[in-house]
Amino acid sequence: RGRFPSLPCAHPRRRKEMENKIREAKETFMRLTDEQLEATTKKTIAENEHMASELTFQNRDTERLLHKNSLLVEENRLAKRELELRKQTEEEMARRNHAYLKSIKSLLSKLKGLDSSKRELEKAGRQKEDMALGQYRTRILLLQETVEGAYKELDSMRHDIRIKASEVHKLESLKEEVTKFIQQAADDAKAKMQQQPMGAWIEESALPELGPDDGWRPGDVVPPKLEVLPFPDQSDADPPPRASRGPGRCMACWRDGRGGAGSLVARLRCARYRAGGWVLDVGRDPTHTRSCADAPQSRTRANAQSLSMAQRERVLRYLLGRLHELRLGSNTHGTDVSPRKVA
Repeated sequence: RGRFPSLPCAHPRRRKEMENKIREAKETFMRLTDEQLEATTKKTIAENEHMASELTFQNRDTERLLHKNSLLVEENRLAKRELELRKQTEEEMARRNHAYLKSIKSLLSKLKGLDSSKRELEKAGRQKEDMALGQYRTRILLLQETVEGAYKELDSMRHDIRIKASEVHKLESLKEEVTKFIQQAADDAKAKMQQQPMGAWIEESALPELGPDDGWRPGDVVPPKLEVLPFPDQSDADPPPRASRGPGRCMACWRDGRGGAGSLVARLRCARYRAGGWVLDVGRDPTHTRSCADAPQSRTRANAQSLSMAQRERVLRYLLGRLHELRLGSNTHGTDVSPRKVA
């Protein structure tokens, strides 16, 4: 209180009032100062606590950043090493590219030469293809003409085949007629020959020769395969053994001993025929006992089964001639044994 200087005042009461106001202002100021100091202290404490927490967070963040920094340092070291390796690789690639460029240049020059040779070859190949195409076209035309001629020839051959088929049909019908005629003529010849005297035989000179210029062939009216006759086949080079002198064995006796002949010659079993130097005896009947011994003993005899194919053909030719004579004789006597006419 004594620190305030005294103020000059005209009136003591005003002085007192002034002192009271100053005192009140001082107390108010002190109270406000205390309150402000307490608030500032609390605020400072709160700020200190906040700063402490923030420092703790910053410390943790700093540690994290330090760890990250160490990782980045390691990555930087690895990146530097990789960069060095890449530089080395780049240098190596540059050297290789330089070598590759040289190779490419040489290959391009070779390729140009190959292109020029290829164009020349293609040009020559096109010329050859054109020539070959022309030749092939010519060949195709020739082949077409040949095929057309072949088709025409095929048509003519088909026409000829149809004509030949009709002729074969006519020949088959004619063959049947001739077969019937031969059977009928054979029966007639058998009847005629039965009227001959016992022991009659035919000389070899009476048999016709098989010459190349003869008009008649055995295959014209008889089966073309003579082995269908009931005699074993014998070649001309291997002649059959000659029979011994004495009574020969007749065809009827052979039939009785060997079992049925069934041929044209066997049907005429009542006559004897001599062919190729051999006497072919055919008995009059199955019980023939005398005709085998009736032939002259000076003649060489043989069984029908011992004749060769040429001898059989001569015998058949002689038989057909005799049948023709018998047919003519029967026609003169009014007996008609000829087959019906074939168109």
